[in-house]
Amino acid sequence: MYASYPLIEYKRHLLLENKQGHLLIDTGSPTSFHEDGFIELGDFRMEVPKDIFGIVDSKYLSDTLGLKIKGLLGMDFMGQHPTVFNTKGFGGFISFGDGFNDADVMEGFSIMGCPGIVIEVNRRPARVLVDSGANLSYIDKQFVRESQFLSEQEDFHPLLGTGLFTTDTYEVPCHIGCGNHKDKDLNVVFGILPAEMGLLLSAQQVDGVIGYDLFCNFRISLQDGKVVLPP
Repeated sequence: MYASYPLIEYKRHLLLENKQGHLLIDTGSPTSFHEDGFIELGDFRMEVPKDIFGIVDSKYLSDTLGLKIKGLLGMDFMGQHPTVFNTKGFGGFISFGDGFNDADVMEGFSIMGCPGIVIEVNRRPARVLVDSGANLSYIDKQFVRESQFLSEQEDFHPLLGTGLFTTDTYEVPCHIGCGNHKDKDLNVVFGILPAEMGLLLSAQQVDGVIGYDLFCNFRISLQDGKVVLPP
């Protein structure tokens, strides 16, 4: 299978549009869903549920983002098909089906099929989940000591009560890459993990989540559960 679509950046979320409508692309979700009960990309069709645990569905995403969203593409699909993310600075498209033999593999791990990488945050190694569905990245508060406080920011997560919450944000120096010329030093804006999320992640020895900022600074490929940096 090979398929390519324009990669839509909407409010720091990554979307594609196929003949079924807009799909939110979410590497932080083990499971896809669609209100049609299936997703078709190229010549591949996958049967999917119409919601996740009766909590998250197309209406929830549409109401939250302010755009009609028909479904969510998760790692049950992207784990089967090499996926290449090219945000606007890299051409503005997403493709499925072709990987890279000479790509640099980032040090990483996997939780329930969702990819994670190791980066430096404030000169310390941090294990972070890679979440293309997250417009804001998050980190444990121990990593933001002496960092610049920016503001409070509202965000949402379906497992937190009403879904909406407010977090303090900080600008934190990071080093991301594979130890070669592709490495970048950049400042990333992190929110502080809400207590419920922090407990869930710390139980898996995960320090945080990196979202849109990773994808807009690097060309990213997901291959065999790993995050790689293509040529």
